[in-house]
Amino acid sequence: MDQFVVPIEIEIEGVTETPPNPTQNITENTTQKTIPNTTPKKKKPVKLKSPKKEGDEPLTNNKKPTRTSNVWEHFTKVKGGDPNNPRCNCNYCGADYACHSTRVGTSSLWVHFRKCKKRVDKKQKVLSFKKETGGGSNLLAVTFNKVRCRTALAKFVVKDEQAFRVVEGDGFKELLQELQPRFVVPSRVTLARDVHHLFCNERAKLMNELTTTRQRVCLTTDCRTSRTQMSYMVLTAHYANTDWKLKKKIINFCLVSNHKGDTIGEAWMVVYRGVKAAK
Repeated sequence: MDQFVVPIEIEIEGVTETPPNPTQNITENTTQKTIPNTTPKKKKPVKLKSPKKEGDEPLTNNKKPTRTSNVWEHFTKVKGGDPNNPRCNCNYCGADYACHSTRVGTSSLWVHFRKCKKRVDKKQKVLSFKKETGGGSNLLAVTFNKVRCRTALAKFVVKDEQAFRVVEGDGFKELLQELQPRFVVPSRVTLARDVHHLFCNERAKLMNELTTTRQRVCLTTDCRTSRTQMSYMVLTAHYANTDWKLKKKIINFCLVSNHKGDTIGEAWMVVYRGVKAAK
């Protein structure tokens, strides 16, 4: 509460005396010297932030999602170009178009995508005739598969005894480009890996077939000498499958020092240890 000081006149034996006004002295002193305010200030309460727990995050995302057109699945931006005038190429025919996000947009890209003659839908199937062993053919609907194409290329090299460098020839690349433009021809190193992978798969199939049927196997050897006087040995396994059809598989092809019996026996044991370890 505020306090007010009221002056009171006091009469003493006919003399009227007015007491000094204390507020006047205070105002005079304040003009000369500022009295510091010693009253303590009220401190604001400090709010402690509790650590976030799982589930405290908001369920909705306030950020606006960035919209990307689906046309970029069929076009690729040119790297290292002018950032003020970016360009892009069609993934099918290689046509060049401007692709500035604000000045151009994607309308011209969609127009070209609908009119591109080399465009092939990934999900679209192509009718093809598959020849049978009896001489006939069946009409099948097939789709492009990169893994099947590489496996077929590895089988082509093995069956026709081609060198790995056949995939680096310009004529071979042009042929595959005309047959299937979407197939990327692998290098000879990648082709060698595919051939080894094919060998491992065929060996696993043979081991599975021999262990499940429990048929007896007959092994034969064929030794040859090359023009450079290098000796080779081929080990072939003969057996009957579940349909009682005679099958033969080459299970080893290796270099030997000579064609003597002891050398051939040692090569047999190497194959036997490998088969036993594979089990």
